[in-house]
Amino acid sequence: IEPPLVCIISSIAIDHVNYLGTDEISIARQKAGIVKKGSVCVCPVMEKKIMEVLKSEAEQRGGKIFFTENLFSVKKCDWEKGFMIFLRNEKECVYNALGDYQSLNASCVVSGLEILRKNGFNRLDEEVVRKGFASVNLPARLQVIKKGGRNFIIDGLHNLAAARTFASNFKKSPFFGRDCRFVCAILSDKDYISMLKVFAELTNKFCFTKVSSPRALSPWNLADAMAKINPDADIEVNEDVESVLSSFSFEETMVIVGSFYLAGEAIKLLNEEKIFLRGFNDSNRS
Repeated sequence: IEPPLVCIISSIAIDHVNYLGTDEISIARQKAGIVKKGSVCVCPVMEKKIMEVLKSEAEQRGGKIFFTENLFSVKKCDWEKGFMIFLRNEKECVYNALGDYQSLNASCVVSGLEILRKNGFNRLDEEVVRKGFASVNLPARLQVIKKGGRNFIIDGLHNLAAARTFASNFKKSPFFGRDCRFVCAILSDKDYISMLKVFAELTNKFCFTKVSSPRALSPWNLADAMAKINPDADIEVNEDVESVLSSFSFEETMVIVGSFYLAGEAIKLLNEEKIFLRGFNDSNRS
């Protein structure tokens, strides 16, 4: 791979342990492989031990690393329309996605663009950044879809760190405390017990389903695990994602989490409005 002028490592978390390692230090070493000779790598400020590993690995490869603080604060979070307003140096900008962590991602982008400008990319000015942030499109990342008078919140969170981040943001949303049902599918190589414990703090209504992956956990296994975590939980099992989307009551907000396979299937079905509305109308008549 040709050395990039700028690369970004946005986070370090336990995932893909069969390939990356079972601890954050090992994973940091693997991720640092993106740094090439002459490259500059941008990262948010992390734990000291992680930053030391990334810095050491970058230097060994002949690159440099730059750690950025959070440059933005979140002034407004519009969960109905799916955007936030960031504030920096008393100037506002629209960021077309949700999640507090996005301010760190945006900070890495801005820091990376500053490095590029020093290398002659003079057209990457503030107006370009503003337009870019306003047109961000991140499906299955705290995505809110409205269909048939219902709210569907979709996040492809697929590891424990992502589940915890989702929970932190969801608790700040207007949907927390409402009548919510979590629709979940998780792959077998994930720490699904810990993920389910996080979900159990957010609702007591669940529907477990199946996705088209050979690594998918049986929804019945997930249901059994949740029943042990919360014996009072309202638990359903439905292996047909389309049926899940058109079921349950008007009042429920449906939160679809645990796998990008599930998120992808759900988004596709919700975008196929005829399929969705047919199922919705049939269930509504009953």
